[in-house]
Amino acid sequence: VPHAFGASSYSENGYAVAQGVPESHTVGALFEHYFRAPVRTYATGASLGGLVALQLAETYPARYDGALLACGPVAGSLPQLAYVADVETMFRYLYPGALPGSVAEPVDLPYGDPAAPGDPDDPGYEPTIVGEIVAAISQDPTGLADLARVEVDRAGVRRGLLQADPSDPATHLPALLEAMYYAGVGKADILARGAGSPFDNQGASYLLDGAPLPDVPRYEADPAAVAYYADHDLPTGDLQVPTVTLHNRFDPVVPAWHESDYAARVATSGGADELLTVIVPLEGVPTGTDPF
Repeated sequence: VPHAFGASSYSENGYAVAQGVPESHTVGALFEHYFRAPVRTYATGASLGGLVALQLAETYPARYDGALLACGPVAGSLPQLAYVADVETMFRYLYPGALPGSVAEPVDLPYGDPAAPGDPDDPGYEPTIVGEIVAAISQDPTGLADLARVEVDRAGVRRGLLQADPSDPATHLPALLEAMYYAGVGKADILARGAGSPFDNQGASYLLDGAPLPDVPRYEADPAAVAYYADHDLPTGDLQVPTVTLHNRFDPVVPAWHESDYAARVATSGGADELLTVIVPLEGVPTGTDPF
């Protein structure tokens, strides 16, 4: 059966949902102009592209015949950004002074290489986020063990924070480093696009072994940033075309709980028959790689 695949790389890098949705939608019109109208069109994307593809499927059900989404933040941008900020909040709480700055501002260090974090005792060592995290944990591994047991309660929804196998300590550091990639690479872009910080933990509770952690730093979101990331994007759950969402069980960048949150929204909207969610029982698989 003849088929074709069309894609947009977006006109901007970063958390470019606002650009990705209209530019990806334009691909279909360009295809029809230069070739011919397809019999069927499906929206697909991985990671942030999954959110873009979902927005296309929800917004233009007459244009798309279905969607395939892999490891996307399908519950929306605000829950996703709260997750990565919660991870950074808890790392800083358990390892005070390990990183410069704060959760509400970019970290003034390059991210670094998890495969080669470097040694602070080496005269040629240049600090990176990865290097400073690994050095802090090497001096005190108990903090990482605690972090793996932290839960976050937001509006009565309580979840484990670190997206790693609780029974396998070897997965904890890689999961932390992947989640902290946002702090080194994504945060400046997020703050600039939203004209402020969308992170708010005023009503969140952080628990270790069921007991609330005291004196956790609190942050208040900028209303303009909250509005921006609610617009870009908060899926409604109004799903009218067949959609398959895929996620690996322990995705340290985009948590698998996005799937259950979105599925609940779809059920409320009456479109549950259109949604198939598949959780792949793989651990530590980077978003968007071969298993999908």
